[in-house]
Amino acid sequence: FARRKESSPPHSTPGEKYEYSNSGYMILGHLVEKVSGQTFGEFLAKEFFTPLGMKTAWVHESPKVPTAAVAVGYTHEGGTWKAAWAAPTAEKHEKLFCTGDGSVWGSLDDMAAWEKGMRAGTPVKGETLMHALAPGKTTGGERVAYAMGWNVEYDDQGAVTSFFHTGKWGGFENYIAHDVGRGITVVILSNRGE
Repeated sequence: FARRKESSPPHSTPGEKYEYSNSGYMILGHLVEKVSGQTFGEFLAKEFFTPLGMKTAWVHESPKVPTAAVAVGYTHEGGTWKAAWAAPTAEKHEKLFCTGDGSVWGSLDDMAAWEKGMRAGTPVKGETLMHALAPGKTTGGERVAYAMGWNVEYDDQGAVTSFFHTGKWGGFENYIAHDVGRGITVVILSNRGE
């Protein structure tokens, strides 16, 4: 990215506006690896998956075949459902690996364990999370409703009322949302495309 800064200048001045960037999360994942001295998957396993009891969660960062059963993503084409994408198998190996912006696999049980741990303040304290989700502003003073990897909704005083995120790739589409006031979390994991 640094080498291409002249031929591919930024879309806007930093701080001028919000724009989601998968590439930014890939760079962040790389920074986690550099600082921790571990792969992104090793870091998540040590700091999140294992402490939270996420027994089947893993990061797709190598052609190694996963030991846990995984779903296949499907898309609807020509009136029929077709397999679109899946984790590597003994016969099929992925050649393109990137982490930070995705590549995390987990079950609904894993998501329940993650949510339970986050409620308990493990490994991130609740007040730390709420502080991280505080509204940011552009240089022009416009509130940015995205913080620390979450789309965030605020009340009139700027307090967090809920946060959510979606994700989609190769026939998979997922959604997670947490209503702070009600203390309710909704997780949807789908392998049926749209």
